Amino acid sequence: MGVNLKIALGVLDIDHPNSPDGNFEVAKDLEETYKLFSTFAEWNLKTISTEIVNAIDSNFENIVNTGQINTGIFKQATDYIEGDFRGFLDSSLIEGMGISGVPTEAALLGVRTKFKKGSAKDWVKGKRTESYGLIGTRRPSFIDSGVIRESFRAWVEK
Repeated sequence: MGVNLKIALGVLDIDHPNSPDGNFEVAKDLEETYKLFSTFAEWNLKTISTEIVNAIDSNFENIVNTGQINTGIFKQATDYIEGDFRGFLDSSLIEGMGISGVPTEAALLGVRTKFKKGSAKDWVKGKRTESYGLIGTRRPSFIDSGVIRESFRAWVEK
């Protein structure tokens, strides 16, 4: 029995406050410019592999008996991978990996799109930049609106 499995990483294609084209286009741009998702996958390959193998191992008897792998067995593993991605962003790990343009200018300036209505307590009162508007304290790269972070998904395909 030969089974090919593909671990996919991506985002939900929903509205994004920084793009009229939506979240998927923003994610594509982040991958093309900074290799955000592939860098995460390379950095976390051992953990991703371990989680997938553990899912297969814990369902091995059923797989042997049916001769099939139901991709639903990977739910716990993909949830774990999604949490790892969020931690990867929150911890700013990517900022120490030598990627050109990282940390991003917006992160260094503290731009937070989700707080444009003035609710961010760490904004520097009255401080503005030409291209970003209000700015605040330094933040990790790639989480200015939180949409990419929260919409990230991992799944397994046959």
